[in-house]
Amino acid sequence: MTDPGLPAAEQTIIDGTVVRFEPDRFVLAEADVSIKHGKIVAVGKRLPRDGEVVDAGGGLVLPGLVNGHTHLGMSALRGLVPFLALEEWLRRIWAIERTLTVSDVHVGTALGLLEQLHQGTTTFNDDYLQADGAAHAALDLGARVQLVRGMIDLYDGKTQERLQDTLRLHGTFDGAGMGRLHIGVGIHSAGTVTEGLLHQGTALADRLGTFVHSHVHETERNIADFAARTGQRPLGYLHDRGMLAGGPRVLVHCCHLEPAEVRTLCRLPAGGVVTCPSSNGNLRVGTTPIIDLQAGGCRLAIGTDGAVSNPRQDLRHEGQLLARQADLSIESVAHVLTAGGAAVLGLPVGAVVVGHHADLVLVDGSDPAPFLRGAVDPRMVLVAGQQLVQSGRFCGGGSANLQGLQHDGALLRQRLEAVAAATA
Repeated sequence: MTDPGLPAAEQTIIDGTVVRFEPDRFVLAEADVSIKHGKIVAVGKRLPRDGEVVDAGGGLVLPGLVNGHTHLGMSALRGLVPFLALEEWLRRIWAIERTLTVSDVHVGTALGLLEQLHQGTTTFNDDYLQADGAAHAALDLGARVQLVRGMIDLYDGKTQERLQDTLRLHGTFDGAGMGRLHIGVGIHSAGTVTEGLLHQGTALADRLGTFVHSHVHETERNIADFAARTGQRPLGYLHDRGMLAGGPRVLVHCCHLEPAEVRTLCRLPAGGVVTCPSSNGNLRVGTTPIIDLQAGGCRLAIGTDGAVSNPRQDLRHEGQLLARQADLSIESVAHVLTAGGAAVLGLPVGAVVVGHHADLVLVDGSDPAPFLRGAVDPRMVLVAGQQLVQSGRFCGGGSANLQGLQHDGALLRQRLEAVAAATA
């Protein structure tokens, strides 16, 4: 029997096996899924077939993957700068990025979203310049994106200009796309901002009720340089100035941690740590001490980082690298890729449960492992109940002109190749 009190759905997924990713196991159960207003309103057997009926064909219904850290607009820069020590790599990347326009970032972000949506990633924590372009790309294509414009003011002193732009971005885009777009405060890193921006940016995030995103402890060199300048290691500096207290703090990389720093991260009130295995390895940054952080109860997510430091923009590949680095099971990695990432970002995604956003992946077969290893791609991808990918083809985003996007991407690439050659 069905519950007569169930709300009428706009969409019902039938004949599927719902998968829940626990930290140490997969839990599979035959069930239908009812969706209304972009959220899951019921999960169970023989639900009323209300609204549009989507047949899972006996396959799996999984939560979409959560990319904890990326620079989607960098898809247009893939391969333009070789893997170098981080400081030299950043110098060359920033020289190219200074030429990017809002339109360029829109094109790069859209191409990056298309690439990863096809793989089953539905939620993105994106940090890039010219963030208006990234916001419009997310709205056009229908993805769920948490977005910041990483602020840097140490070199030009434009503290208030950076803060005002973040406030404008939040006022313009936060909650847009039926709540799919969230705007946070990006403090690029302790080593690239003034103490004034650190204090004011943190206060702004807490006043707006949003998250702070920051790069922390990438290389031994930048940790040592920062300590020589301030007398403290970056994480301790952030802690002592109150940046780690309060609302969600999304802290990326977190390599070369001392035991006391691990304990500090495990005590974060909200948010957590995002590790980027490929990027860390390619730029010889180091590794995040996943085993120690997990043992201490730290919330963990995985990110692809940008396409320049990680040309293979597939979150499932990052999961496989993490499994080898930290000797994790595929079940544990699946949890980090979904519910773990959701916990770091503070979003109701990453699980097929009532009340969560209907960001779902339909996969043929009876075992989620081939999908998680990247051996198969989804048959269908939904965000907020909207079908974005079907049978390998993008079918969402009413204003996305795919042919025009590919053309614009080719022109942008040609221009950026010339810029890269001139700035090498």
